Amino acid sequence: MIVFPGDDISSNGVKTVGPGVTIADDCLRSVKAGMLINKNGKVFIDNRQKRYFPAQGDCVIGIITARIKDGYRVDIGAWTNVNLDALGFENATKRNRPNLEPGAIVYSRVVQADYNVDPDINCIHPATGKAEGYGVLEGGYVIKVSLDTARKCLDPDFIVFKLAKKHFEFEVAVGVNGRIWINAETAKNVFLIANFIQKSDGVPVSKISRVFKSILKHLED
Repeated sequence: MIVFPGDDISSNGVKTVGPGVTIADDCLRSVKAGMLINKNGKVFIDNRQKRYFPAQGDCVIGIITARIKDGYRVDIGAWTNVNLDALGFENATKRNRPNLEPGAIVYSRVVQADYNVDPDINCIHPATGKAEGYGVLEGGYVIKVSLDTARKCLDPDFIVFKLAKKHFEFEVAVGVNGRIWINAETAKNVFLIANFIQKSDGVPVSKISRVFKSILKHLED
């Protein structure tokens, strides 16, 4: 079903909302035009867009660009940098809060995405008040992929990850803003995994195994 920004897309059986969907006035509404998808209770909008537009609830990977009085400015690949409150971390207080420098990488959640003001993010899970995986990402490497591939990578059973996990041990954080953070035991493994994900971007599922086989050849070098 095709929907447009502001459409009421409430339906039974929805467990979670994904990119392009927000909760407003006690109902689900689309924040962008595209195809409405309901996959196992998760609702999202698929519109093949190339530029990221923040929506409330989105998981994003950001890069600290500047320190401001009460927090940080963060690049998440949107039309403007966003705000991250220094208290937007688990257990953060005015006396005990992260001391981040420009260039630091954070895995965060969009908490406000009004187009009239700059969006806000934080690193706290709304249901628990805990980090739950959000926060500063230490080490590793960030790659850029299409928004469509990033959305697919949110599924841990996506074929790219299923194949990679057969040969590598690694950590990954996926942002719907088209950024993926990867960390592994060696720099070579990080490079191979990153190369595999990027080379699989836009490739039909039926051909991803071929891409993986070509990547594995580098293990023999």
